[in-house]
Amino acid sequence: MIKENITLDEVIGFLNELTTLDPNMVTDWINARVVCNKDIYEHPTVQCGTWNGKKKVGALGILNGLFGSFDEGPKKGWGVLAAVIEKDGLVCGFKRTENTVPIEVE
Repeated sequence: MIKENITLDEVIGFLNELTTLDPNMVTDWINARVVCNKDIYEHPTVQCGTWNGKKKVGALGILNGLFGSFDEGPKKGWGVLAAVIEKDGLVCGFKRTENTVPIEVE
């Protein structure tokens, strides 16, 4: 069955399923970066960065390019899909990026 339309929440659910099945593979996949050209680097929604002087993009940056980025708020320019990473660096899941300011508790 081909899915013609898929939502952000469906992608998050699928990625979380893969993370449950093989967190090491998902971590390696998310951490992988490939060199990209200036056109990809300057794309309005793809999330790219520079490592060792080279423009690069990863899977999460491309997926965020598909779903877009916040137009306003504290996370303006950020992608809407976030990886949840444990202290040891292992990806443990995915969620929507929260575009809110943390509330400080006194």
